[in-house]
Amino acid sequence: MITGIRKRCQYLLSYYKQIFLLIKNSKKMRPFQGKFLKVAVLLLVPLVYPEISIKIHAIHQVTETLKAGIRPGIYNILQESDTARIRADLEKNLNNSRLANDLQGIALNASNLGKYFYSQNDLAKAETFFMESLNASKTLSNGRLEAINSNNLGLIARATGDYSKAASYFLSAIVFLDSLNDKPGIAAAASNLSGVYYMLSETDKALEFVNLSLKMKNQLNDSLSVVSEYLLLGDIYFELMKYDSSKYFYNKCIKLSENLGDHANAGKACNSMGVIAMYEKNVEQALDYYNKALHYSGRNNDIQNISSVYNNLGILNVRIDKLDEALTYFDSSLTLSKQYGLKEEMKDAYRHIADVHRKKEDYKDAYLNLQQYYDLHNEWLTEKGNVAGIETLFIKLKQENRILNLEKEQEKRKSQIVLLIAVIIIMLISALLGFRIYRISQKSKNARKIAELEKERFKAVIEAQEAERKRIAGDLHDSVGQMLSLTKLHLSGLMDLPGAFAPEHEQTITNSTRIIDEVCQEVRNISHNLMPGPLIRLGLTAAVKELVRKINLSEKIQASLICNLNSDRLDENVEISLYRIIQEILSNTLKHAKATKIGITLNRYKDEYLDLEIIDNGIGFDTELIKTSSGIGWKNIHSRLSIINGTMNVKSGRNSGSHISIRILL
Repeated sequence: MITGIRKRCQYLLSYYKQIFLLIKNSKKMRPFQGKFLKVAVLLLVPLVYPEISIKIHAIHQVTETLKAGIRPGIYNILQESDTARIRADLEKNLNNSRLANDLQGIALNASNLGKYFYSQNDLAKAETFFMESLNASKTLSNGRLEAINSNNLGLIARATGDYSKAASYFLSAIVFLDSLNDKPGIAAAASNLSGVYYMLSETDKALEFVNLSLKMKNQLNDSLSVVSEYLLLGDIYFELMKYDSSKYFYNKCIKLSENLGDHANAGKACNSMGVIAMYEKNVEQALDYYNKALHYSGRNNDIQNISSVYNNLGILNVRIDKLDEALTYFDSSLTLSKQYGLKEEMKDAYRHIADVHRKKEDYKDAYLNLQQYYDLHNEWLTEKGNVAGIETLFIKLKQENRILNLEKEQEKRKSQIVLLIAVIIIMLISALLGFRIYRISQKSKNARKIAELEKERFKAVIEAQEAERKRIAGDLHDSVGQMLSLTKLHLSGLMDLPGAFAPEHEQTITNSTRIIDEVCQEVRNISHNLMPGPLIRLGLTAAVKELVRKINLSEKIQASLICNLNSDRLDENVEISLYRIIQEILSNTLKHAKATKIGITLNRYKDEYLDLEIIDNGIGFDTELIKTSSGIGWKNIHSRLSIINGTMNVKSGRNSGSHISIRILL
């Protein structure tokens, strides 16, 4: 018993020593000293509990904590330490769980074994154990473990080029994590799914999911774990040929990865920066980036990225006419990708090897490698769900070697002709589209100008009409009205004189006086209709109240007014136009609606807009008839509304009354 505890203490102290040395000697790790206490407590668990299942679970919790809290620097140390012993313990524990039919133990330890083999680039074994763990976690209804396994299986499927399966796994993980409200997990799965869509060249969906991942991590204030998102954004913008944006995100990825000791993402970003430098014909810079990528990927044993770098070094050597060196790099990439089942890298290697053999006029090997490339390319298209057209292309490429023996000058001339035709077609299409867009734009401008002129013309007519009404109303009131009043005064004065008229003429004089009174009243009515006095003197509220008062005098119709206008007067043209609209609507209601109740509501909302509502309980009408009405009433209403920036909505139906809503923008 004592010997066992001593061994566990030595095992624990060896980890402490490595962690203390790392924190002491690295400035980058000093901000994480507080996290070390949590790790230390977790590392005590294997010491206190000697049972193998609890021990392995504790190691798993430590590594997960390190990944989440202290980042890859320390995690890499634990990952690289005594891997053979960890594997042996995990395999022994999994076998014990199988014998005991312990589903919880099977799920946990199979998952840990999958992670172990994934870290060793043995993807086939990793997939087997992750699948065993997934099946056990489904039986246990353990949603969190299902999500973890689905995500890990998605990573393997993506690495091996099985993109439809990868997307299915990542989406399943997101569903499980969402049910658990595990936002960090959702962000990670969304980032992984974005990578799948990128590999399928569906950049819109890739951007959608990578931005979702970034948004969630920002909400969680997790600014240190966005390395993979920066890398993916760089890839997407590279695909979209936005190289400045691509370089911006790659550089952010490299800087943050170096600070965190994340060799995998640093290597991938350096590899991509090398490709951009190569496209920019900066050979020395490209070589420098590729060497950095190999350095980082070698430290992390990232076989996939090493294979990709070899491919890119081969492309670079082809560009500088070093075909033998290029072939060496392509062969190295092909060997690695075959060994680890990396279909994307295999496909690229076959294509470039075929191209080198074609340049060396070795058409047989060129054809054989090209055939291998198209076999893999067909699989990629199947994953994307679109295999149409590839068989025809492959049949053409499988024809006799005469296709590969075409003279270079003939190829060049044909390409130039095709390019010239394409440029001419594009220019013609662009010219036609530009002309059509210009014509549409001009028509739209002319229509707007005509509408504005029509509006100004009608506004001028209305203003002139109202001004003339105002003048005539003033003349009737000030001139004709005064003259009639003076005439009545003279007649009254004559009647007061004794003996001025014969008795038989007195009745005639009395009748004349009465007629003059009626004429005066009629003149006042005409003057008021032309330009209501309350509207000019007191404003819209007073004028509408007067209208309502006159309607109620008949005692056949009950009219009501709710007015919430403030004391500030509106523009005179707005008040007059709105008053005329109300007059016209009320006139139509009194003539045709057979209503017994009319409600008018006026509300002003600060200086933004004014609402008018007129509701009656009449017989209603078909609102479609407004469009075909031959009368000028509705036309005048619409015209006045257009002048004062108003809109109208009419709701009515047979025997259901009418509801007219008007909004005026102030």
